[in-house]
Amino acid sequence: MRRLFAEHPDAMAETERFASLIHFSLDELKYNYPNETIGNGETAQQTLERLPGRAPAGVTPTECLTGSRRAYGMNSSSSSRCDTPPIS
Repeated sequence: MRRLFAEHPDAMAETERFASLIHFSLDELKYNYPNETIGNGETAQQTLERLPGRAPAGVTPTECLTGSRRAYGMNSSSSSRCDTPPIS
């Protein structure tokens, strides 16, 4: 990096100073998914469960179900629904 930024020694010094101020460990990371609502008090999951099963525009429900089963390694006897809203 020093070779690449030889014309900007102050930039390298500032980068080193800034990096010395950062104290971070990967152990500090955790999954923190926010609570979702769509504005009417329902969670995203509740909304999906309430909507009727629909395939995207131009795709039959059978095609959608077959593709979902294939994608998730489900056999044909598994129950699944395609609950995606139409694509506009």
